[in-house]
Amino acid sequence: MSNKNIKFILFDLGGVLVRIYPDKFFKYIAKYTEFDEDILKKVSYIRRDINFGYVSPEKIFKKLIIEYKINLSVDEIIDKFLTLYIEEPISYMINLVKELKDNNYSIGLLSNTNELHINYLSKILEDYRYFDKLFFSHIIHKIKPDKEVFEYVLKELNISPQTILFIDDTFENIETAQSSGFNTLYVKMNNPFNKDITFSEFKKKYLS
Repeated sequence: MSNKNIKFILFDLGGVLVRIYPDKFFKYIAKYTEFDEDILKKVSYIRRDINFGYVSPEKIFKKLIIEYKINLSVDEIIDKFLTLYIEEPISYMINLVKELKDNNYSIGLLSNTNELHINYLSKILEDYRYFDKLFFSHIIHKIKPDKEVFEYVLKELNISPQTILFIDDTFENIETAQSSGFNTLYVKMNNPFNKDITFSEFKKKYLS
């Protein structure tokens, strides 16, 4: 696979550009219910419905409180959903994004996410000013690894999948992207390159 024709670099958000710790959130919630955190992590409407965006996070958390008899308010859960689930941007990855932009590469985000996290991260990531296209699941109502997500991206970008490099920390997402013709880069969650990668290193290895 040649990377010489890469025109668009598409990043996942959580785990790739921002460190996330879902386990911390579910572990905290589990302290206020009789249910184990592993059970809470498998609740379908937390894993998928919140990312589809058809139902507000507030309604989803209210349902969670009632169904699992959680001794917390919706506001308390939302606070932990932000402050425990999300930690901080991965500084060297944000620097890489900025350098790619400075060197005239087109950049986008493709993320399974929700309005709470996106609004919270907007303040941290400067209103996503370095990104040319934003594909947030709760807005487009499609989620990875469903194939229609990548079909939607291709339609919106109107370019060949062979000209896109998609970077994600979930292998199922990578597999679907590959089957759709994308160039892909599978990275480690919360520590994508195990080091402070520079633009020149990234370009030489993945874009040239």
